[in-house]
Amino acid sequence: MPKTTEHRFLITLLVALCISIAPIIYSWPRASIAEKSSYAQSNEVSAALHLLRPLAENGDAEAQYRIGQLYEEALEVANSGTNALEWYKQSAEQGHAHAQFSLGRLFVVGHDISQDYVQAYKWFILSESGLPESDTRARAQAAKARETISPMMTPAQISKAKKLAASWEPN
Repeated sequence: MPKTTEHRFLITLLVALCISIAPIIYSWPRASIAEKSSYAQSNEVSAALHLLRPLAENGDAEAQYRIGQLYEEALEVANSGTNALEWYKQSAEQGHAHAQFSLGRLFVVGHDISQDYVQAYKWFILSESGLPESDTRARAQAAKARETISPMMTPAQISKAKKLAASWEPN
């Protein structure tokens, strides 16, 4: 999908919205599920989803990634991990490096999804290789995540993950 000026403006606006709600999201680690569910129904999150969903459903990898973030961070309710996984996966399959990292992280944590170190390792490899050389912080983060889970894997699992990453092609 070609990115028009209007499209870029909407994505920028939505990113700004996500950033503006981040302090609220991260200040509530001990909030109850009911409090989180209440916030998830707030106008800001609903508006962001309303604007992002049509773009995401039309295959926009950035919009898909941002919806995954909203589900993972703002909508911490039942099945949010599954919803985040679905949106991250759609974005990651298109080669979005940050979505690939987030998808790998979900497979490590296993919240609302099956823990899968092979898949996590694969997505961390792809994330690191998909990031620009200049993004040293994010590349180091992906490498560190891979190094962190490798002691929990067998050599056969690591080999499998590497083969999966080597044969992966974006949609």
